[in-house]
Amino acid sequence: MFKQKQLQFSLTTITENTNNS
Repeated sequence: MFKQKQLQFSLTTITENTNNS
């Protein structure tokens, strides 16, 4: 459960960084 949440957070961060670039 924790691992899945951490992965989701990482994916969201990467997506936001891509959009900001």
